[in-house]
Amino acid sequence: MRKMFVCLILCFSLLLSVCEVSAQKVWQIGKEDNSAMEFALAMEGYASYSAGDFGWEDRFFLVGHSNEATDMPYVLPGVADAWAGTSSTAGLRTHTFNIFFTLAECRGRDSWRLVFDFVDSHSVRPPLMRVVVNGRTFTSRLTAGGGDQSLSGDYSKACHPQLELILDKDVIHSGHNQISITPVEGSWSILDCITLFSDNRVALKSDYSNIYLTCVEEADY
Repeated sequence: MRKMFVCLILCFSLLLSVCEVSAQKVWQIGKEDNSAMEFALAMEGYASYSAGDFGWEDRFFLVGHSNEATDMPYVLPGVADAWAGTSSTAGLRTHTFNIFFTLAECRGRDSWRLVFDFVDSHSVRPPLMRVVVNGRTFTSRLTAGGGDQSLSGDYSKACHPQLELILDKDVIHSGHNQISITPVEGSWSILDCITLFSDNRVALKSDYSNIYLTCVEEADY
């Protein structure tokens, strides 16, 4: 019986190692280190969020070209955060964070996993996140976090919530891809990293010129 138990443990460990090997990291924004130090405005510059002009629909982070230290804020504010430009008099503003990336080749049969790791979120009003991946919409609320001290870099009570999306094989494709993250309810969250995994090796384009073309469409006249 003891030998059978040991054998089962070994088989389970082998299965886990095979699964880990099969998950290929396509790209990652930030470092998986339970800290937001590498992002813009860190560690306590959240009050300068509006001055940095973050969160508008026409801004984007281009994987392989943009810089975390200047182009991606460490905190993603929600509609309840007045310091990010929203109030009862100014109107509730949703903040959109766009991620663009280009795949040189995609066979259309790969499996994809998109993981958002957070350092922390608001302890009373955690955000309801709407994530749109190439037109497919996913909605999920983060678990409650540890408290406002995380906004200033004190992570002693941080809860490290995570949002993981399993994507259909046809969601990600060759050429331009877009991911949009919008907190539609609640308050802030603090980024740790965002990672896209595939079950196969995929070529990610990183040699961009000064112009990034998302799509070309024929006019209706």
